[in-house]
Amino acid sequence: MFLFFSIAFNATDGYIVHYATFMASRTYLVVDVNANRPNGSDAIALSEAQRVFAKYLNPAKGSFFVNNPDSVVGFPYVGVGFDFKQKFSFGLIGVKDAMNLKSESYLGREPTRAECAERICYAMLGVGGGCESLVHYTLYDNGC
Repeated sequence: MFLFFSIAFNATDGYIVHYATFMASRTYLVVDVNANRPNGSDAIALSEAQRVFAKYLNPAKGSFFVNNPDSVVGFPYVGVGFDFKQKFSFGLIGVKDAMNLKSESYLGREPTRAECAERICYAMLGVGGGCESLVHYTLYDNGC
């Protein structure tokens, strides 16, 4: 009977970790402070993701990490994760050592306002236009 309770608590803890990781990843996905350079919002997005994660779970129970757009090869691998240890059983039956577990959520990252401006200006240069001033430009292109 204790084994079933132990497994149930482990599953519940796992769901809480996954939910906290997902919510932090959603936050990291959308934070934009209208900075004038493409990675200008990354630090604030990281702190907001950590704040959201801490609302659901104590980050001291493991290691919270972020794969930001500058540190990974492909944008599909941008997101957050959490490494933690947990015992699977109560010691009489099963493994006595804690297992290394990982929760990851890679939702990517929305392009920032500065990235959209760069893309639009680059496209305008191709058709003979220009972006001498990055103050006034129109952003309409597949959501960017």
